[in-house]
Amino acid sequence: MKILFVYLALSVSGLVVFTTSVSAQQSGDEVAIRKVIDDFMLAEDNRDSKAVIAHFVQSPGLYFQVTPGDGRVVLAHGYENVVKIVGGRLQDMANVKPPKHTISRYTTHINGASAWVTFTLTAEMPDGEKVNSCQFSVLEKKAESWKIAAMTWQDYADDKLIEIK
Repeated sequence: MKILFVYLALSVSGLVVFTTSVSAQQSGDEVAIRKVIDDFMLAEDNRDSKAVIAHFVQSPGLYFQVTPGDGRVVLAHGYENVVKIVGGRLQDMANVKPPKHTISRYTTHINGASAWVTFTLTAEMPDGEKVNSCQFSVLEKKAESWKIAAMTWQDYADDKLIEIK
């Protein structure tokens, strides 16, 4: 009976240590992932295409989709095409003052070396216009750093987001 109790106590304490270390790892990963998203947005605001592109995996499987709210869908498959679209987009915005960003509904889900992030971004443009967008990104952990493997965002008008919970 005593041996069973000691075995059970050691098993429970081992589980607590394992759970704590996994939780700590995820917390560190969550911080690292949020930094990728924040740094990506800062690089965009600075119109620094090289810094923006550095956040993406260099893969032909890279997926990038933007729905700017005017009826268009801008889509690029593969790293080389994302480089083209991001460079062109930032060049078009070179003389436009960056908006003030507010992030809400931020959620991260991590499963090993992959993760997804979703959030709502409200951008207050320099002319006072407010733009809302739902953003979703899939990230992969490569050599201890997180990179964006897929990104999509859709702009929408105030009060036009329908969310099923």
